[in-house]
Amino acid sequence: MVYIILVNYRAITLTLECINSLQKITYQHYKILVIDNSPDEGLDEELKKKFPSVIMLKSDKNSGFTGGNNIGIKYAMGTEAEYIVLLNNDTTVEKNFLEPLIETFKDKSVGLATGKIMHAIEENKIWYGGGKINWIRGSGITFGSGKSDNHDYDIKREVTFASGCLFCLKRDVIEKIGMLDEEYFTYQEDTDYCVRLNRNGFNIIYEPKSIIYHQVNATTTRSSFPSLYYQFRNRLFFIQKNSFLLLKPVAYLYIISTMFIKSIYWIMIMEIRNVKLTFFALKDFLMKNMGALEE
Repeated sequence: MVYIILVNYRAITLTLECINSLQKITYQHYKILVIDNSPDEGLDEELKKKFPSVIMLKSDKNSGFTGGNNIGIKYAMGTEAEYIVLLNNDTTVEKNFLEPLIETFKDKSVGLATGKIMHAIEENKIWYGGGKINWIRGSGITFGSGKSDNHDYDIKREVTFASGCLFCLKRDVIEKIGMLDEEYFTYQEDTDYCVRLNRNGFNIIYEPKSIIYHQVNATTTRSSFPSLYYQFRNRLFFIQKNSFLLLKPVAYLYIISTMFIKSIYWIMIMEIRNVKLTFFALKDFLMKNMGALEE
């Protein structure tokens, strides 16, 4: 049994499109679980009308990507679920995307399986074709991003970074290393989880036979929470939490100096809001103010 978790925040249309594609998959033993981070939006009525078999849980606030998925994980762990899939709600899937991921876990060393993620609009353009952690940038980097799919990324292999856009996890892995770190709220929580997997002896496998399509930035542009703030603050937090002692000063210097240079550019083009967000992100990191940004 597989539980597929979607987190919705002000994106009913995207969520319904994702569910519609999931209803057509060839894998038989699965359930769809939607966590609604914007419970006043009316998603429950839409689901009851169009997809009555879908399970929905309401959060009383926007608990972010991390908190929303953790609500779903807790629920699934209390059921017969053997596998849990975290899937962005701004995706659609190939009908056979799930079987190759489950097959990967025949290797007991595997802790997480992910697949090839394509751009939804330009379907021959790769968004994720594998990845690794960049310890200087404090984030994961993706292979093949923006390139046309010439089958250069069709080799199944071990990676060190998987995008949270598509996580397939086995129950006993979650029991051992826990859920997502909610201090991130959104962004870099996937990178953090990949580090935890590797440090607990689990491998991360990229399986290109599993294909989904991602409407890139479709949910973040609808969100009132600015991605720039979270990306900057959380990269610093990721380094603080996970990096090696001698590498930390180098990473801090790189991240802060990069944002300083960008801030000069933003001032020149009168994008003052971006400068303020960068300042607040650095301040909150130093003050250990994590979780959701107070608007």
